[in-house]
Amino acid sequence: MKLKSLFLISFIFVLLSSGFARPKVALVLSGGGAKGLAEIPLLEAIESEGIKPDMVLGTSMGALIGSLYAAGYSPKQIRETLVDMDYIKVLGEHPVSLERVTPDAFSAKGNFSLAVSFSLKRLKIGSAPGIIGDQNIIMELTNHLSRVLAVDDFDKLSIPFRCIATNVSTGEPIVLKSGSIVDAVRASISLPGIFTPAPLDNGVYAMDGGLRNNLPVQLARDMGADIIIAMDVASSVDTNPATLTDMATVAEQIISLIISSNAVEQYHLANIVLKPDLKKFSTADFFHPAEIVAAGEKCIEENRNAIHELALSISKQGYPLAVQDYDRVSDYNKLPDLKIRKIHIKNVSFTDDSPIPNEKDFAKYEGKILDEKTRNKLTRELKEKKKRYHLSNFNYSVEKIEGSDECDLIIKARYYDHNLNKAFFCANPSLSITNYPSQKWASINPATTTGICLVEPINAMLRFSTRNMITVDGSIFPEFAFFHGFKICGELAGEFKYGSLKPEKYFEFNEKLVDSDRGLVAKAGLLLKYSDMLSFRLGLANETDYLVSDEDWFTNTYAYNEIVFTTLHNSFSGLNGFQLESVFNVGKENRDFSEIKLNSSLHVAFEKRFEIQEEKTSIGFGASFSRNRFPYKLNVGYTDFGGIDGMCGYPLSTLKRDFLLSEISIRRKLFSFMGMPFHLVLLGKVGLSDDYDPFCDEAIPSEKFFGNDRQVEAGGGAYAAFATPLGNLVLGYSINTSNKWVITLALK
Repeated sequence: MKLKSLFLISFIFVLLSSGFARPKVALVLSGGGAKGLAEIPLLEAIESEGIKPDMVLGTSMGALIGSLYAAGYSPKQIRETLVDMDYIKVLGEHPVSLERVTPDAFSAKGNFSLAVSFSLKRLKIGSAPGIIGDQNIIMELTNHLSRVLAVDDFDKLSIPFRCIATNVSTGEPIVLKSGSIVDAVRASISLPGIFTPAPLDNGVYAMDGGLRNNLPVQLARDMGADIIIAMDVASSVDTNPATLTDMATVAEQIISLIISSNAVEQYHLANIVLKPDLKKFSTADFFHPAEIVAAGEKCIEENRNAIHELALSISKQGYPLAVQDYDRVSDYNKLPDLKIRKIHIKNVSFTDDSPIPNEKDFAKYEGKILDEKTRNKLTRELKEKKKRYHLSNFNYSVEKIEGSDECDLIIKARYYDHNLNKAFFCANPSLSITNYPSQKWASINPATTTGICLVEPINAMLRFSTRNMITVDGSIFPEFAFFHGFKICGELAGEFKYGSLKPEKYFEFNEKLVDSDRGLVAKAGLLLKYSDMLSFRLGLANETDYLVSDEDWFTNTYAYNEIVFTTLHNSFSGLNGFQLESVFNVGKENRDFSEIKLNSSLHVAFEKRFEIQEEKTSIGFGASFSRNRFPYKLNVGYTDFGGIDGMCGYPLSTLKRDFLLSEISIRRKLFSFMGMPFHLVLLGKVGLSDDYDPFCDEAIPSEKFFGNDRQVEAGGGAYAAFATPLGNLVLGYSINTSNKWVITLALK
């Protein structure tokens, strides 16, 4: 009996001893941008040998791949996720969408295609310390790691995980082992000058960990690793001076030297270091993910025997090898999706307050399961509101409710200092081929606006515009009050106009005569503004115009009211939203300084878009109305009835006194090229308008509402729209029941 007890005790002791003696295996993955994709075959190789690491450590791209593996993703899932990812969409994002200048109703002058922000007081250019925004990459990480977002201790992941970042202020390495796994990876990938630095919860700004520790082998040893398997994809420095031909290659060479020095010195601490041949690829070469992975596969094949021998060696030391099914259901997929209990929005910016969305905008998500459908819908809404409120990022994390399958969704809003001066430029030129009598066969509109918008030392704006005339306008906006994102300002403005202030006349062979008319406008009033979504103007104006051809003066004094509300800044790329524009003017005209005449104009337009298929298809409804009784001899006495936004079949600058127009449109996103969407737009319109044409008719138009001959028309059109950095490049054709047609090429 004693012998049996002694044998049992000895057996248990051997088991315990062998358990304590079991070696710990660490997988260490280096940073290297796109070249980090070559590390995926290493995951597949060690699993094929039956090795499951006890810890995963990574830097930069190695941190991204390592986080997925530590969260429970299988190598097959990681390959499919990262090779098929749309890197142009994910990385082709501006760090912040600048607040536009105060919008003007029925005018392109208030918008811009290109802008540079700057501060005179702080002598800085740009509103963000980087050229790539992080909204898309954060949302990709968040959605792929949604089931482990509530894990705030990285030792509690499927495999314990660590990643490395660098403290921007001190240059010290940061070992991230707790908190938000998404924030940790985002910090580790922050390549300086490319990504903006990542703010951590403790107030520290972090940059790419490769600057200090691109291959954290020593850290693995410090964590108790006995066996270390490492791959270094970045320590290959180009020594040929002939290749250093531009600033980009020199910058990459410098970063490679820094990264290589802190990685190579740790090679001796690893049991095996794999170095794939990636000389023909750059850190930014996300255009060839499959080829980079293939280079990693080649490296694995060349070192297959060494990996196998290492597996046999650790097996003899008591490490249990267990080959996992490559096509298995991953540990990550076995985790449940949590149910959203409550939504909270936090402003986590380090700068002054700025307008952010309300929690009630997201209340519809409460009670829903955070599954793929909900995540996709939430991602689109966060991205749309990020642009609308000019945030640098707008993403979410979760806090799990103890003892339940519920969580609170924490939506975090962060922005940079976007309240800066701006120099801006926009172009809205168009070319139309049309059979419309007064403009056939060709109509050209070279519309451009260049300007500067100041917030320091004063709120002011100066613009230079060309269209059917040249205008120079300047305004100052003394600020009276600011509350909850709303600004109340004064508005003192002046504008000088030169060119045809009356409708341009067309003569034989379509020759155009542009007079050297001159006009001066002065305005004084109040402006209520909310970001660039709402502007409400109210005030008094005086306009004095001189028509050269008529040798006549027109002087108008009037009260003006203008309203713009828009969430459709990019009407072709934005698939949902609302826009309202309204102008109401009333005043008196004194042409010869004796006769007094009452003038008025009212123009209202709105459009509402509904998304009917996720980020693909939308349907829109709109209407516009105009009644203009300003002097009929002047351009200001008419409203544009044509163009892409007007009645089908009419070119831009088709002028009418009275019209009523309704429309329905369908927009379908067909594809994206380099992150820029391509849309097909189909539209139908019905309009009632007066029949007076200021280009051709010599008679005086009637002052009655629709007092001239009325015409009812219906029309349809089709447009292709490609969103470019300069604006939407639009090409299309439209026709109406009066057999008027137009082919339009425009930048809108």
